[in-house]
Amino acid sequence: MKSSIITLQESAKQFSEKGEYDKAIAAWKKIISVREDANIYNTIGDLYIKKGSQNEAVVFFILAANKFRSDGFHQKAMALYKKILNIVPFEVSVLIALADLYAEKGIVSNSVTYYLKAAEKLSRDGDLDRTIDIYNKILHLTPSDINIKTRIADLWLSRGLSEKAANEYAAIASDCLEKDDIDMSVEFFSKAIVADPKNVCSFIGLSTLAEKKNNMKQALDFAAKALLFSNNDKNILLKYVHLATKANETQEAKTTLSKLIISAPADIVYKRLLGSIYINEGQPHKAWEELQPCIDELLQEQNWDDAYELLEQFKESVPTPVKQRLVTVYRGKSDDESLAGELKNLAKIYEDQGAAQKALGLYGELAELQPGNISIKNKVEELENLLELKIPDNIEIRDQIQSLRSAPEAVEVSEQSEDDTILKEQSYDLEVDEEDYESHYTAGIEYKQKGLLDEAIREFQIVAKDPEKALLSSKMIALCYMEKGVFIRAIAELNMLLESMSCDDERGLDIKYELAEAYMKNNDYSKALEIYSEIRTMNHDYRDVSHKIDILKDLIGKSEGKQKSRKNRISYI
Repeated sequence: MKSSIITLQESAKQFSEKGEYDKAIAAWKKIISVREDANIYNTIGDLYIKKGSQNEAVVFFILAANKFRSDGFHQKAMALYKKILNIVPFEVSVLIALADLYAEKGIVSNSVTYYLKAAEKLSRDGDLDRTIDIYNKILHLTPSDINIKTRIADLWLSRGLSEKAANEYAAIASDCLEKDDIDMSVEFFSKAIVADPKNVCSFIGLSTLAEKKNNMKQALDFAAKALLFSNNDKNILLKYVHLATKANETQEAKTTLSKLIISAPADIVYKRLLGSIYINEGQPHKAWEELQPCIDELLQEQNWDDAYELLEQFKESVPTPVKQRLVTVYRGKSDDESLAGELKNLAKIYEDQGAAQKALGLYGELAELQPGNISIKNKVEELENLLELKIPDNIEIRDQIQSLRSAPEAVEVSEQSEDDTILKEQSYDLEVDEEDYESHYTAGIEYKQKGLLDEAIREFQIVAKDPEKALLSSKMIALCYMEKGVFIRAIAELNMLLESMSCDDERGLDIKYELAEAYMKNNDYSKALEIYSEIRTMNHDYRDVSHKIDILKDLIGKSEGKQKSRKNRISYI
């Protein structure tokens, strides 16, 4: 084999010297069919040049250069690539290969030069996808090259992909904004909006620029447009509310938030923002009115951290309701140290108000947390004596006062004895004012959390007499029945609640959602589907209604399938 190759080499050289290039080329090709060699590829290329066949020569020069490159002889490869470009200046594959090799060597300027030539040729040929790929290679080497980024955006725009182009322009503008190049930033944000009039990023950027210039009105206008085109994105909404407050345009922000609260009553983010506006306006009680239902829902869900975060801002303005709820938070988190401090503070408030029994219950719980605290034990005895003086004729009740040491929730309803039930009711009602709806509501929440659902229902029934809390407390009664598994009662409560509400009351969606849930749990799938479908007609994206509808359709389909199967069976009875 070796001798035959040597013979072929000698023949190829002789043919070449005689100017018989075709025979020389044929001889060299026989050799590379057996042994691939970059130098032989190069030799064949040179023979094609002598023959005047440039295209064929380029093919073999490329094979030679690629072989040198794969074998690790990069310098030789680069020399051959340049040799090819002297013949065909815009051979794209060669330009890219040469640019890649310069990039590997870290010679960025040379690499970019060759990449740009390749991109220029691809762009002329209309191959925009590969052009953009090349530009991205350049950006990898020079990430801050605005000129290249602009070319990419322009290419997207030329292809009619205005949204992609706008995003590229907006990205350039954001980079300029970070470098405090305000004029360039405005120019590219404006280009983005021309390309796509709904480009949210650009409106946010222009809003930020206006805020930097202290032009709050303009900043708010741009934020409003961003909010409009972002489907009320929560982060943008937060910015909008922040700007509205700074621009003294809080009424506009409140109007926007109120509409969002009506459209999505279960979303507490909107209520939080509205509450923060009222706080900034110096109206903490109005803020409490907005946020109290959110806080109570968080407590029901045992979301202690979020509830605490909201309660913190109302410690000074509405201390008693806040402390009542903080006690629940600390119990839930098993934070005995904080619980002890809050129990002591709340008990003192009750004591000053003359509500000795409430105070006794809290001091009793505090005594359990701090058994070695003599002053707390003395306070418990003092209040016990005070209560005994107040009710000396009721021996049964007096005998039960000792049980109050272990906090209000320790006194539970016993269904075994009617006398015990009466005693429970009497002991609770000793000093609680029927119209102290706040206390009754707090008690209802705590009973519900502890699974004392009958007691919770009784408390919420009292609260339902308060017009301001009627809807929430009636809903809580229904939820208690749901938790007890008495779905018929829950359905009745929710239906009565709906009948009492006006047709245009947007809160009705929330009640209908709970009603559908009750029907679903009561296995009345058709009725549940009917109500969920009605909700979706009114608000297509309301909570998880679409998902519920899919589940119900599947359940109804399976149920009908079973019935049909039973009908088709032959009976032998």
